[in-house]
Amino acid sequence: MLKLGYTVDIGPTVVPVDFHTGTNTGLRVALKNARSCIFKVTMAAAASGTDDLVFTLNEHTAKTAGTTTALANITTAWVKSATTLAGTETWAKITQAAGSTLTLPGATYATKQLIMALQVNAPDLDAGYDYVSLSCAATAAISRLGVIDVLLTDLTKRFDPASMAATLI
Repeated sequence: MLKLGYTVDIGPTVVPVDFHTGTNTGLRVALKNARSCIFKVTMAAAASGTDDLVFTLNEHTAKTAGTTTALANITTAWVKSATTLAGTETWAKITQAAGSTLTLPGATYATKQLIMALQVNAPDLDAGYDYVSLSCAATAAISRLGVIDVLLTDLTKRFDPASMAATLI
């Protein structure tokens, strides 16, 4: 049974782009009809270099404009990485003190392909904040292609996929 619109929705927040060209600002994702979301970051390997990937999580009061504040609740992320991802990798857990930024060290990950998963739960947002976004700062010196997608999970309202306006309800 297809669960799209029933329990999940998916969409891009940063389309495939060279992360070296500038700050990669993620689209705002509405959590008002979902219990959580998982940001999935997929990055190509850089040819060389050691640039860090620095992600920032924000919460927002509106789809556009409104008030934006740092959402300092990143404590855990999960990463699969390899010179060439082959589907045999296992998840490595990354932990840190609660913060609104997460750094994937270039010395470890710059020349590897990677998939990162970061979950945000709706109850973690402050009162009046219904939207979240994940952005990535530009890499300093190396070209690195990547994309940030989002999977909204545990939808609290059912939708017909054909009638769902842009994702991120």
